[in-house]
Amino acid sequence: MDPSLTDIVREHQNRQLKTKNDIECLKKEASESVKDLTEIITSSTSKKCMEILEQQTKLEMLSRECLSQTQSLDSQFKQWSVLANKLTDVVKELGDVQNWAVSIENEMLEISNTISQVVPRK
Repeated sequence: MDPSLTDIVREHQNRQLKTKNDIECLKKEASESVKDLTEIITSSTSKKCMEILEQQTKLEMLSRECLSQTQSLDSQFKQWSVLANKLTDVVKELGDVQNWAVSIENEMLEISNTISQVVPRK
């Protein structure tokens, strides 16, 4: 029962065909695995990018709100500063009026004393 050359060639061809089919099947599986992995990585990356963009949008909104509040506080500070300066000026004016009144009172006392010295009393 010696195998004939034809049988050996046929058997070799069958093994080659099986090996070729196995390799094609493995290539297909590897390609699908790479595709699945790529989709997972892309999906994960896209999800993280979306989260980053959402956070960036929130930060920009909070930054604009903070800037607006800062400008409002600056405006209020300037108004208070103007009022404080006006109050300071009024207090100075009151002090000037008081000094003026004291000065007038002293001058009136001097005039009164002078008149009483010049004019004899009855």
